[in-house]
Amino acid sequence: MNWFPFFVLSLAKRRLLIPAIALKPIASVIVLLGCTALAQAAISPQPESPAGHRAVVQHSLAPQTPYFSANQPNKLAAAQGAMTACTTRTLSQAGYCEVVELDGVAITSARTIKDAADAKQHPLMLWTFRHNDTTVYLAGSVHALKAGFFPLPVQFEEAFAKSDHLVVEVDTAKYSPNVIQQKVLQYSLLCPETLPTPCAKTLSSVVPEPQYGRLQAAASDYGISLQSLQAFKPNFVAQQLTNLALTAIGYDANLGLESYFTQQRGDRPILELETIEQQLTLLFDQPIATQLAMLEETLQQFNDYESIQRDLMSAWYNGDNATFNRLIKESAGDTPAAQAFMRKIVDDRNRTMAAKIAELLSSEAKPNDSKDSYFVLAGAAHMVGVTGIPTLLQQQGYAGRRVFSKDTL
Repeated sequence: MNWFPFFVLSLAKRRLLIPAIALKPIASVIVLLGCTALAQAAISPQPESPAGHRAVVQHSLAPQTPYFSANQPNKLAAAQGAMTACTTRTLSQAGYCEVVELDGVAITSARTIKDAADAKQHPLMLWTFRHNDTTVYLAGSVHALKAGFFPLPVQFEEAFAKSDHLVVEVDTAKYSPNVIQQKVLQYSLLCPETLPTPCAKTLSSVVPEPQYGRLQAAASDYGISLQSLQAFKPNFVAQQLTNLALTAIGYDANLGLESYFTQQRGDRPILELETIEQQLTLLFDQPIATQLAMLEETLQQFNDYESIQRDLMSAWYNGDNATFNRLIKESAGDTPAAQAFMRKIVDDRNRTMAAKIAELLSSEAKPNDSKDSYFVLAGAAHMVGVTGIPTLLQQQGYAGRRVFSKDTL
C-alpha cells in the first residue's frame, strides 16, 4: 500500500494514512486537527456482509484475556468495538489495549518488534550534528505509532531534554481546526473555485473503471461511502482510506513523534522546516494522472497492508537504513509517475530541509558560552539513502554521529 507518507509528510497523518514516515497524511490532518465533520461525513453505515468483520484485542498486561468484536459492518467498526471492550474493562489498570487480529489476519504487536530489536545493540533513527556552539539532534520520525512503542528508546528522550528548540516539518498546532479545514478543502477538492456550486468533475468521472470498482470495494471494507467523497481528488480519497486502514490495526497519529514531543515542549519555541501550503500542494496538487498512478499502487498493495507496515516499523525501530529505504521505494511503486512523485515528496524536500538545518548549524560562535540546541523531527524516509538528510549534511562538511541503542548522549 502507498504507506510512505506516514514516514514522509507530517500532514499526511491527518487521517491520512500515507506512509506516515515522510509527509504526514492529510486525511489525518482533518481528523487529528479537529476537522472531524468532513471526515465523519465520508463515513457512513454500510450494509453488513453475511459473515461480518471481526477483531481481537488484548491488554498488554493480560494477553491471555482476549476481547472480541464480531459481525461488524466494516473493519474499522470491528477494531473500534474490540478496543472499546478492552479499554472499558481495563480503565483502572496500567498498560494498553492493542489489536492483535483483524478478519483472521494476525496483527504484529509493537512489543514483538521492540523485543526483537532490543535483544541486541542497534542503530536508532537518530543523529547528532555539532558545529561551533550549536547542536542538532536529528530524529527520523513516524507520524503515527501504537501505544506499545512507548516508552521510546531513552536516547530520543535525552536528546529532547538537551534541546532548547523543537523543529518540525509543519507546526499544525498553531492553526485553528477551521483554518486547516479550509486549507485542506482548497487543495483537495476537484473544483474548489466553484464552491458552493457543484463541480462537473466527480471522483467517479476521473477514476476509470475497473479501478473505481476496486476503490469502492476497498472503501466499503472500512465504512467509507464514495458517494460522500465525489467532490474530492483521488489522492485525498486514497489517503483517507490508508489512514483508516492504519487506524484499524492500531496506529494513532496522536501518538506520532511530532504530537508526542509537541505536547512536552514546555516553553521551547517551535521552528518549521516547511509550510502547510507546501505539504498540501505535494499531497493533493499533483496531475490527475499521477494521482491515479498512486491510487493504483495503494489498491494493489492493500491486501498486504499489515505485513508492509510491520516490515517498515521493524526497519525503523532497528535503524535498518537499507531495508527501510528499499521498502519505501517499493511502497511508492515503479511507474514513471510514481517515481516522479517520489522524487518530489522525498528527494527534493530532503535538499530543502537539509539546507534549513545547515543554517541552524552554521551560526557563528556565541559569546558568554551561550549554546543553541535543536531537536529536529522529520519523516524517517528523509533520513535514508544517498539523498537522505544526514548524508547531505555530511557532504556540506557537518560531522554527524549515528546514535545507537546503548549509547549515552
